[in-house]
Amino acid sequence: MTAAGRDAFYAWLRPQDQERITARWGNFPGDIAPLGRDAVRLGGMQLGNIYIGVQPMIGMPGDPMRLLFDRENTPHHQFALFYKYIAEDFAADAIVHLGMHGTAEWMPGVQLGPTADCWPDVLLGSVPNFYVYPINNPAEANIAKRRGYSTIIGHAIPPYGRAGLYRELQALRDLIQDSGFRIQDSEGSEQSTEHRAQSTEHRTQNLEPRTQTRHDPVAAQHAAPIDPTGHHAAQSQNQGTIELGNHEHSAQCISSDEEAILQKIALLNLDSDLVRGSDEAFSAFAARVYRYLRELEQTLIIDSLHELGTAPPPEQQLSLIVEALKIGRDGNAGLADVIADGKLQLADYAALLTHARAGDGVAQAQREQIETVCNTFVERAIIRQEALELVAAELQLAGVIARLQPLMQHGTQMLVALRDNTQEIGYLLKGLAGGYIPGAPGGDLIRDGLAVLPTGRNIHSLDPFRIPGESAYKRGIRIAEALISAHRSENAGAYPETIAQVLWGLDTIKTKGESSRSCWG
Repeated sequence: MTAAGRDAFYAWLRPQDQERITARWGNFPGDIAPLGRDAVRLGGMQLGNIYIGVQPMIGMPGDPMRLLFDRENTPHHQFALFYKYIAEDFAADAIVHLGMHGTAEWMPGVQLGPTADCWPDVLLGSVPNFYVYPINNPAEANIAKRRGYSTIIGHAIPPYGRAGLYRELQALRDLIQDSGFRIQDSEGSEQSTEHRAQSTEHRTQNLEPRTQTRHDPVAAQHAAPIDPTGHHAAQSQNQGTIELGNHEHSAQCISSDEEAILQKIALLNLDSDLVRGSDEAFSAFAARVYRYLRELEQTLIIDSLHELGTAPPPEQQLSLIVEALKIGRDGNAGLADVIADGKLQLADYAALLTHARAGDGVAQAQREQIETVCNTFVERAIIRQEALELVAAELQLAGVIARLQPLMQHGTQMLVALRDNTQEIGYLLKGLAGGYIPGAPGGDLIRDGLAVLPTGRNIHSLDPFRIPGESAYKRGIRIAEALISAHRSENAGAYPETIAQVLWGLDTIKTKGESSRSCWG
């Protein structure tokens, strides 16, 4: 374990920097990582000609942004000596930062054109700095370039997957299933919870389009199965409910089922999200809990870790390619829009998603069906490279095959690019050898697709010729329309007299200009 002593503090830092640190943190060695009264621990070790260190904490729990905006602030003794040790004692030829959200580039100083008195310049100004940074955060990568003098080595994000349910969440769903409840959709279609809980691959039941189906309360009452107490199961428009199965349940058993479900919800701290209404039947409440769990289960999350310089196998890229193809590009509709139209005759997939997120049981089931077909299409037509005509025919999409063709081509190109994306370490070694690392746009693999591949390049934050992007153009219009609609619904149909829109740089970079398009829309 390395350390730096009092003599190093006075030898490696200029007198004015010593004074600033002492005024903020007290006399050397300060209260952070002292090693006796005359040294500080640095938290690193040397392996041959490589020093591996852990960047010190900033020492400001609870309010870290003070570090950037309080100009009187400074790094503490250990932080300053950590970087000075690397430059002065170890005499490094280069620094490689690994991991997003380091803090050296956020140290106090001016935002543009750092001077010799700015702390990023004091700490990093004398040694070449390479920063291995995820490609989907170009905004903050640009701060590392602008204030930390970094050359960025953009790395790919890990593969995506569905969140699924685990431990107590799975146990809650099992409770509902084991209680013998049955899901009753608003259109009268009926399934046991056991069947509804099957994997997405098996959720391909036929569903009528929302635009062609309407709920008939009278017909539903006659069609509803009767539970053992002789009462019709409750149903409501655009919501699923749960009814008892055909086997016997005593009143005591039913009460214990309800109590067990409520206790499990409280144990999971979901009782604030899942509040039972004062006049809400327990069957309707249980259905709402079940829909909530299904929504959690389908959430897209990062599925594993990214190994620098390697590409995951194609089967692990399935979710990533599916989500990327859902984004409309070059005048072509996204995959989910094409399948919604071709499979269910639904012209507005975005509206379907809105209903599904609001808890509409029918919309959720339709969304899951579309999701299943999307996954099947990508797996067979792109990953397995089966004939498009065969796949479209078996998925009952022959009528939209012309619209599927460009999607298959883009997905195939993306799969090849992901499979060959193994040059991140090569670019880093090239930079360390003094070679040129080409620039490239940063962005999200789902929204930007092929534009951000291959990774390993020196990403930049903003390409004005790509703002707003095509999908951001459409999303911005929907955001503007939703904003005006919300105002009118709250103000007796009156339009707003003025609208203020914040054009935030970070948001513009990440969304490719949604907010700016909202203004123009």
